[in-house]
Amino acid sequence: MKKLNRIPLFVIGFLLPICSLAQGDDLDTEEVTVVKDYDPAISDAQMIFWQPAEDDTTTESPTLSYRLSPIWYSTDFNYKQVPAVRLGRVKADKLYKSYARLGLGNYTTPLAELYFTNRRSKEHVLGVHARHLSSAGGIKDLAYNGYDQNDIVLWGKRMYKNQSLSADFIYDHDRVYYYAFMPEDAAKEDIRQDYQTVGASLRYGSSQHRTDALVDFVDLGYHHFFDRRDAVEDFIDFNLGISAPVKTELFQMEVPISYNNSKYEGVEQNYFIAGLRPSIVSEFGDVFFKLGFSAHIAMDLSSSDGSSKPYLYPIVDLKYNIVDDILFAYAGLNGELTHRGFRSMVNQNQFLLSGFDIRPLNKQYDFFGGMKGALSSRASFNVMANFKSYEDFAVFVNDTAGNRNKMNILYDKVKVFHLEGELLYQQSDELEIWTKLIYDQYNTSTLSEIYHLPNLRMSFGARYNMSDKFLFTTDLFIVGARKAAELYPDYTGVVTLDPYADLNLGVEYRYSPVLSAFLQINNLLANKYELWYGFAAQHFNVMGGFSYRF
Repeated sequence: MKKLNRIPLFVIGFLLPICSLAQGDDLDTEEVTVVKDYDPAISDAQMIFWQPAEDDTTTESPTLSYRLSPIWYSTDFNYKQVPAVRLGRVKADKLYKSYARLGLGNYTTPLAELYFTNRRSKEHVLGVHARHLSSAGGIKDLAYNGYDQNDIVLWGKRMYKNQSLSADFIYDHDRVYYYAFMPEDAAKEDIRQDYQTVGASLRYGSSQHRTDALVDFVDLGYHHFFDRRDAVEDFIDFNLGISAPVKTELFQMEVPISYNNSKYEGVEQNYFIAGLRPSIVSEFGDVFFKLGFSAHIAMDLSSSDGSSKPYLYPIVDLKYNIVDDILFAYAGLNGELTHRGFRSMVNQNQFLLSGFDIRPLNKQYDFFGGMKGALSSRASFNVMANFKSYEDFAVFVNDTAGNRNKMNILYDKVKVFHLEGELLYQQSDELEIWTKLIYDQYNTSTLSEIYHLPNLRMSFGARYNMSDKFLFTTDLFIVGARKAAELYPDYTGVVTLDPYADLNLGVEYRYSPVLSAFLQINNLLANKYELWYGFAAQHFNVMGGFSYRF
């Protein structure tokens, strides 16, 4: 308020000089007489109140009054039931109960084969397989070198909800001739050998989920084997497998038991072997492992003191998943005691003499490692290396007690370095190609050589299905050089059996789903090689025939 009172004095003081200057020189002269002293005074000031005008922006909405008159419209709804969705069904191929095959080849080689089984069933399977293959030989400059192979197998299986029970019965009758180093005019009956086997087996298997202790399988087998020279063998084999979960691991146990009794010319051999194989199966991250041990006891019941010997082996099996379901690395260490008998050794070499010495095979250790996986969606591979040590490793040599036309067995302690690689390429169901390479290096203890076993083996195979009308197959086997013992009563030496290649070709023409014709050519290169020292293989041979399904 004080500042507002001073404003008129300042204005008057500022305007008086201006007013005096503005009168100019032509103003009239006037005399003014002051009769009292100057008394300045300031008139009362009045406060001016000013406020800005306010515009109200609030808009009042008008109150509306309206009414909707509902109109009812009657509609009719017609529905159509939609059928339930079903998965597409793939029509199963027609299953034929029987299959017959007949063929004939050079060297007077007939073939007859028959399969018979029931149709599809969820409860049982029954079947029979019978086969005959024989040859009149035909290899020149040797004694009669034909052979006969006859096999019959009856089998059956009963399936339950979580278990299955199966059994089979077998009868085999094979005939060979000891033709090595024998003149062409040697009597057939003098060099003939017949092997016969009668046997049966029974198996129980379970498919239950492992929530508790479980019997996985029970196997029981028996065979009676005998030859033309009165060698006889009875063999019983039993194996029990159980498993049980232990937290996140799986405990497994196998109990193998076997008994062998063989007789020849008054000499009897009895071996009893019992084993126990406990192990734990688990995984840690990408590593799958199996750890345990294998304990066995072997008893020579034919010895005067019934001597027995224990064996203990580790069980270490590791697998590392490098790339999920594509690339794996694996390694392990194990050993095994294998029960051998007349029949098992004759299956390896049919030219064995009767009554040879029988010993179990002791694989002291087997350290292995390798890698397998897929190179692409169509190609896969597997490479592996082994270091193995064997006790009582069987080596076949020509028998010196006769005419060298029979084979005998020598036993030795052998260490083996084994290298193996295989490659598979498969293009759908039409084309499949595979190859395999095996290299073995042997170190013997007492023998100078490993007889009849090559260091190098190679194989190649292919199968091509052309429009499901023509089926072509081929395989090539390459076997490296082998050593054999040249044993005379007054001379011992070593001979080398040349390496060989065996090329085989086959073609099948499917005239209809039930009828087809086939042609098989073996040893296409007509190479002359020996299966065993002195036992020459057949040269080029061809067989053709028909097969029929009904």
